[in-house]
Amino acid sequence: MREVKLDSAEMAQRSSPPFRERFGAVPVLTLSAFLITAKLSCLERSYPTLLLLLWRNPVALSHQWWRLLSPLLVQPDPWPQALSVFFLFLVVGILSERLWTKAAWLSLYLAGGLAGEIAGYMWQPYDAGMSVAGAGLLGGLAAWMISRVPAWQAKFGGGLILFGVLVLALRSDIHGPSIFVGGLIGALMIRFGGHSFIKIR
Repeated sequence: MREVKLDSAEMAQRSSPPFRERFGAVPVLTLSAFLITAKLSCLERSYPTLLLLLWRNPVALSHQWWRLLSPLLVQPDPWPQALSVFFLFLVVGILSERLWTKAAWLSLYLAGGLAGEIAGYMWQPYDAGMSVAGAGLLGGLAAWMISRVPAWQAKFGGGLILFGVLVLALRSDIHGPSIFVGGLIGALMIRFGGHSFIKIR
């Protein structure tokens, strides 16, 4: 019988499971949204006019319709606060991408972002940030925790997130409408969407 010798690299390759099996699929949507916003946030520090082109501007909205969503593309807060927003977005976004299909993730991201920006034009004009889009994803997670996880702790946590909608709305915080819309869309997708939106069953 002929002996076959394998070098250490080939043995390691055969003994190790593929990256996808160990860590799951690469969260393309979350990383793309993060990288685009982080890049533009860095650029607007050097070119302040970039922020003026993207942020909420009630005067310009009538003829610059893109300002309904363009504020999601830049995070003008001081760096410690901006980094906190980026970190929380990555956590919520990656977890959401493991649960929902890409179409569902985009629906939560865009609908939550749009709801937050509409509220922003009423409550916090002349500002920007991606946190409202992340809040939409958080609302979807809350709906998932309540509807799909049997443990009472998860249902309580999801309910607590949705209860925060009322608290935030009373404070005229634009994240309240985003969480509410994300939770509503998440619940509808779970109830009626079936395989089109749910990745983990």
